[in-house]
Amino acid sequence: MSENERPEIKVPCETHIICVLLLDTSGSMGGVGVDGMRPIDSLNRSVMEFQKEICKDEMAKRTIDVAIVKFDDTVEMVAPFTPVEDMEYSPQVAKGRTCMGTAIIKAIDLIKERVQAYNCLAVSYFSPLIIMVTKGESTDSIKEAIERVQEEKSKRRLLFITIAPPGANKETLLRIAPVIEHSDEAFDWLAFSLIHRSFWLHDPRRFDNEPLIIEYDSSLRTLEF
Repeated sequence: MSENERPEIKVPCETHIICVLLLDTSGSMGGVGVDGMRPIDSLNRSVMEFQKEICKDEMAKRTIDVAIVKFDDTVEMVAPFTPVEDMEYSPQVAKGRTCMGTAIIKAIDLIKERVQAYNCLAVSYFSPLIIMVTKGESTDSIKEAIERVQEEKSKRRLLFITIAPPGANKETLLRIAPVIEHSDEAFDWLAFSLIHRSFWLHDPRRFDNEPLIIEYDSSLRTLEF
């Protein structure tokens, strides 16, 4: 990585958390769901609330670095890695097919690039996290994506959580990673989990010997760092 390619990192002396929001913006997210809501509207609201919640914490908003990738007919990086407080998000529209497999591979590759940048700049970081929001009906192959996710998880180089709207194909999604039903509470829990981890990284005394496991509900489940 050349000097010109190296990103500017805020507070490089602190430990960072890498997070990719992987968002399904395909046509299937545009129909009215079993809860009477359009999944794409819930997704847009939740992403903005996720940012708002994390920004309530002074350290977390500067050391949790988020990139946003959307997938429909194509895979596109909506926003490159940036501290949560600087994240810019415009509401997405639902259209096209669901290139989920390609999108997952793209997200993993982005994380690898970010890790390389941190290593070049001697910035410490903790286990990267991918949060995917999707209904689970991929129109491309997810075989390689599943293999990549499992390989990274087995080497403790990745955490992967899927948030699925009501009526999603959870059977398919569970082949990739744990699944949480989409709700405002789910994103609040994820935001709290990341803030909790940021607290612990920068001042371990805040939580004494508390295990780094944030419970969500009795069916999942936990997010363990």
